Amino acid sequence: MIAGASERVEDLLFIVNDLLELAKMREGRARAPWICNLSINQVLADIFDAIAPYAQERGVELVSDIDGVAVLRWGVPPDLVYAFENLIQNAIKYSNRGGEVSVALRVDDRVAQVEVSDRGIGIPEDLLDDVFLEFVRAPNAKKHDRSGTGLGLSIVREGIEMHGGTVAVTSAAGSGTTFTVRLPLDYLPPEVAEKAEADSVAD
Repeated sequence: MIAGASERVEDLLFIVNDLLELAKMREGRARAPWICNLSINQVLADIFDAIAPYAQERGVELVSDIDGVAVLRWGVPPDLVYAFENLIQNAIKYSNRGGEVSVALRVDDRVAQVEVSDRGIGIPEDLLDDVFLEFVRAPNAKKHDRSGTGLGLSIVREGIEMHGGTVAVTSAAGSGTTFTVRLPLDYLPPEVAEKAEADSVAD
């Protein structure tokens, strides 16, 4: 009984933390300052190194398919790390043992496209339009793995959109899932533009 209560308290703490992050991002507040020349290649490489033990533990093969160099003019490292780490971790979590998760990067017309694909349990078609909403988890996802707050994909979308990008999903139950993130390399966030304008007026 004590162990069960402890797990519920831990779950509630995760939910509260995720809700705070989501509220902060919806107010346009980044987790950290914007920096210039943020390498998506390096972000993905660091995530691969960090998450490899988890993939090995779950018996899932991680495949990197990087073609091109993607450097954002401006970016917030923790927000993008969270977004890509969440997508890759979910792909591993909802894959079956012996499965494969592929992360592909392409750059075209000054837009970086990252696809995270798995051959796992998939998402039922009737939930595809709702997966980015708060507290939405597919029944097959809950059955496959109890952990999760149902807020991760909402935070992912907020973080990507804050960078002027988009995130989309294609999936079918039992056939795997692909999340596609598109980020314009030259996006200028409003707060950076406003600060630059204020600095120029002050000068």
